[in-house]
Amino acid sequence: MIIALLGAESTGKSTLAAALHRHLQAAFATLPAPHAQPLITHVPEYLRDWCTQHGRTPRADEQAHIAHIQAQWLTDAAHLHSLHHWLIADTTPLMTAVYSDHYFGDPSLYAMALGFHAAPRLAGAALVSDTPPHHLPPLNLLMGLDLPWQADGSLRDGPATQMAVDTLLRQQMDVRQLPYQTVYGTDSARVAAALQAIAGHLMRHAPADAWAVPVQNAIEKEANNAISISGKQQKYRKYASPCECCDDPACERQMFSRLVANRPPTQGVSGDLNPPVVRPQRW
Repeated sequence: MIIALLGAESTGKSTLAAALHRHLQAAFATLPAPHAQPLITHVPEYLRDWCTQHGRTPRADEQAHIAHIQAQWLTDAAHLHSLHHWLIADTTPLMTAVYSDHYFGDPSLYAMALGFHAAPRLAGAALVSDTPPHHLPPLNLLMGLDLPWQADGSLRDGPATQMAVDTLLRQQMDVRQLPYQTVYGTDSARVAAALQAIAGHLMRHAPADAWAVPVQNAIEKEANNAISISGKQQKYRKYASPCECCDDPACERQMFSRLVANRPPTQGVSGDLNPPVVRPQRW
C-alpha cells in the first residue's frame, strides 16, 4: 500500500513521514504470531537533496528532472502496491508538478505525476472482497495548514506561497478526481489523525480480509496511544510558561513586562485540546 503525503511548504510532510514509519512499526510489532508483519519503506523527498546539493531552488528547465527522479525512486518500489509491503512517500511528483505550475505556469508535468495516485487495476477486473486484495488504491494524505509556518533558508517563500500552493494542489486533485483526506493537529495529534486515516483506508478496501483486520486493529490501537500522548502534550502546554516552551529570551522579557504591568501572561504555544480528527475530502 502506498501512503502519499502531500502538502505545501512547511506543512509537516517530512516530520509526519518519519513519525508514521515509527508508529506503524510499533503497531505491527504487536501483531500476534505467526501473523506476517508488513515491510515498511520510507521514500524521502528528492527536491530537498537537490536544493542542498546545488545551494538553490531549481529553475523552470530543471523541474522535469526533479519530478522524474522522484518518480524513479517510487517506481523502484513499485512492488509495494500490496498489503504486505507498504510505502510511505514523503512526497510524490505531483508536488513538483504543482510547483512547476505555480512558479512557471507550466502544467506539463501533471500527466506523468498522476499515475502514483490512481487506483491500480488488475487485468481490468474489479477487486472482490472475499479474495486477498494484493493491490490497494493509494492513500493520499493532504497536510492541513494549521501548523505555524517556519522559514528554511531560501527553500521556502512564505505563508502566502504556502496558501497559493495548497489551493492549486486541492484544485488539481478535485478536477482530476483524486481521493484524499486532510489531516490536522500538532505533534502526536497529527500522527494519530494519519493513523486513523490509514486504518479507515484498510477498512474501506479490505473489510473482510483475514490478514488486514488484525493490522487495522493494531493501527487503531497505536492511534489511541498517540491520542493519549497528544493529550499529555497539550496539558503541559496549557500550564507551562511561554519561556518553558520556547526558551526565547525575548519571551522571558515580555513575560516579565506583563508581570510588572499586572497583566496575565498569554499562552506560549497554541494547541487544540480536542481529540485529533480526520476530515475526509472528496471520497
